[in-house]
Amino acid sequence: MILSVKRAGMVSGVGVQPMSGASGKSFQEVMRSLDSPAAGATQPTGAPPVRVPEDPFLAMQDLARRVVGGENLSSHELLVYQVRAGEFGMNVELVSKVAESVGASLRKLQNQG
Repeated sequence: MILSVKRAGMVSGVGVQPMSGASGKSFQEVMRSLDSPAAGATQPTGAPPVRVPEDPFLAMQDLARRVVGGENLSSHELLVYQVRAGEFGMNVELVSKVAESVGASLRKLQNQG
């Protein structure tokens, strides 16, 4: 699947419209639906639904614990963990950029003094 990005106004008559998938739902609607078990999710019979922690770091720890323990994960849970992993990656990138910026600012201050 190839995605292209165009700026609004580059082509006459093209504006910014909310994207929706094949189901016609917006990305936010799909993400909200991840908090409840999907209709076709493969959940063991009689087992309570497993909640994925909201905190990306805790979600990664929980995933590691469950995988090492040999637990079966549904496709729904794996998708939620994938989203949490992306959030975790963005948090790590943000912290590293802040640290880099602070370091550069300190170097400038040391060179001025």
